[in-house]
Amino acid sequence: MKEVKKSINIKSTGKQAMLSVDIKKDFGSFKYSYNCSFDSLISVIRGPSGSGKSTLFKSIAGLIKPDTGKIVLDDKVVFDSRLHINLKPQERHIGYCFQNFALFPHLSVRDNILIGLHNIKDKDEKKRIFDETVEMLSLGSILNQKPYTISGGQAQRTALARMIVNKPKIFLFDEVFSSLDEELSIEVQHYIKDLIQRLSIQSVFITHTRSEADFLSQSHYTINNGLIYTNFI
Repeated sequence: MKEVKKSINIKSTGKQAMLSVDIKKDFGSFKYSYNCSFDSLISVIRGPSGSGKSTLFKSIAGLIKPDTGKIVLDDKVVFDSRLHINLKPQERHIGYCFQNFALFPHLSVRDNILIGLHNIKDKDEKKRIFDETVEMLSLGSILNQKPYTISGGQAQRTALARMIVNKPKIFLFDEVFSSLDEELSIEVQHYIKDLIQRLSIQSVFITHTRSEADFLSQSHYTINNGLIYTNFI
């Protein structure tokens, strides 16, 4: 994997965002009550399967509506049950990277990335952002290929490119290393951490291994039975 190339024009914000979450929801068979603030550049959440880690991410991203509470991102309220605020996912400016990368298999790498630029009408601006992102992530040689023909690392970078071009305020990474073999996982961890530091975009990871968590960040959280704790338990 090539070294990440720096681009001064891709950075989404001039300052690091802060995410504050205070929400509750009762699914009947499962309840959650999350109250925490993520103010580090990189934060990591661990917890057993079924503990509610992905549910937290989906609530932040607007894919699940909490029953009560408030979510604030970069001083902007994206959800507030009392004030009846519930911004749509595309209005929250959150980059969500799923475990399986969620690439469209029938589309080329190029078209998968362009999906993130669908709101930009100016053709020159769209081309500039696309070209800079492709160069930064070294994707130029595979733009015409379909996701099933590229490697796991290339798929990861394609998913990153689709997030970056949308200029998110925060990245959410949901178990993104679990489908990679150990050697590639370590390589991609270094790549993504370097990218986050270069772009200065606040990021929160869900991971299942302590070694990944220790490498990525010193800000650690645990989710267990629908509750979140600062530091690992």
